[in-house]
Amino acid sequence: MTKTSNTTRRCSLAAAAIVMTTAWCAQALADSSHRRRQTARYAVAVQYRFDLQRCFPKSWYRAPARARAEPIRRADVSGAKRIVDDFLSHYPVSVVDHNLHAIYLFARLRFYDHIEFGGTYSGARRAIYLRHNTSRFSDYRKLGQRILHHEFSSILIDRHAFGRARWKRLNRSKYRSNNHGLEFVSRGLGRDENEALFRDGFLTSYGSSSLENDVNIYAEYLFVLPQHLDAIGRRHRQVRKKTRMIRRFYCGIDRRFAFCAGRKGRRR
Repeated sequence: MTKTSNTTRRCSLAAAAIVMTTAWCAQALADSSHRRRQTARYAVAVQYRFDLQRCFPKSWYRAPARARAEPIRRADVSGAKRIVDDFLSHYPVSVVDHNLHAIYLFARLRFYDHIEFGGTYSGARRAIYLRHNTSRFSDYRKLGQRILHHEFSSILIDRHAFGRARWKRLNRSKYRSNNHGLEFVSRGLGRDENEALFRDGFLTSYGSSSLENDVNIYAEYLFVLPQHLDAIGRRHRQVRKKTRMIRRFYCGIDRRFAFCAGRKGRRR
């Protein structure tokens, strides 16, 4: 091959690289623009730069909670925002706007003498606090989605009528914690599944700890693992009944959820 042909080849490759890079950048900008539009549809503020000494309710900084947190890593911000967008996409805009003011993003969340939390919420502030740290904790996208649905369900059952007594009657055994399930969190337990739990109407051992945690876990499965939830329900009557009840609860708030029968209109 002559020198001229080598030069021509290098120029062709360079031009191709420029075209590919330009196309990649255009797609990245389009994806970023889509994410901004998605979040912009909702009034919720997604916070990743804020004062760590003021983001929680004042009482949380004192005993017994002793809140401690670290800001989210720059490398994790875009991934966390995608998780938030996925979470929001399941809700009619009015449900979010009326019930959720802010989502705070962290690298670490510690409470009660340094127990690591994946997330928590403040009903008074209508805020969710989410940890997303792919370096230290290997937090992944689906886990983040589960946590957001989990915490938001607590806000919703506090702000909307939920038949707590009826929900408890659907269980075949009593809740197993006198401390809101904190002992499960401190031991890193709670996301296990087994047939004995299913027979009693629970999805995980953490869900069997208290009524709130039980509802939280059902909300995770309803939005993130719906086919798995239905499969368990086909085998276990109590799970099927509780699934039906939590669906009715969400549809009672707004009939535009994807799982509501005969839903009408767009999620706006």
